Amino acid sequence: HPFSCSEIVTFIPTGMLSSRIDKVEDTLITDFEDVGAKQYQRICVASDDLTNQLQRLSRVIDM
Repeated sequence: HPFSCSEIVTFIPTGMLSSRIDKVEDTLITDFEDVGAKQYQRICVASDDLTNQLQRLSRVIDM
C-alpha cells in the first residue's frame, strides 16, 4: 500500500478524508456522499450564526 493506515488515520478525524477503515476486510471505505452533507451542515451553521449576529446588531441600533 502506498499509504499506511497510520498515515490515513490522521486525515479521517480532521475531516480531510471522508472515509473509514474496515480492519476486518483491511480496506478503506470512502463516503463521497458525506462531503456534501458536511458542507451543507457547515453552511447552515454559518447562516444561523450570521442571522444571530444581525439580530443582535439590529437590537443595538434600535436602542
